[in-house]
Amino acid sequence: MDGSPFLVALYEDVSRRLPLWTTRYVRLRPGDVCAVCCTHGGDGSPVQRRLFLAVEASNSNRIDAAVLAEWVTVVDAWRGGAGEAGEVRCYLGLVDVAGTVSYYECETAVLPGDA
Repeated sequence: MDGSPFLVALYEDVSRRLPLWTTRYVRLRPGDVCAVCCTHGGDGSPVQRRLFLAVEASNSNRIDAAVLAEWVTVVDAWRGGAGEAGEVRCYLGLVDVAGTVSYYECETAVLPGDA
């Protein structure tokens, strides 16, 4: 889907950490944002969903209010499109050049200027 080594490292790490879950690449918007999605459950039990956005961990990668606003839009659309009852969570996966991933759960927040 996306040849980004950071996205591939995130996919592999998520697959190892959640071996009983179905892990796949997802395109959150046509021709745009790629991420990793995991699902677990079904057949009468609530479906659990996890969305992982890969972020390159570097000194030059600047995450500003515009980037955060885009992520919020993408995640809200993904959560709203889940369609089924169950648990939905989103994480940022900060991936360094060695492929090590640190996870941070996304929470609802008010961006500067939106208050």
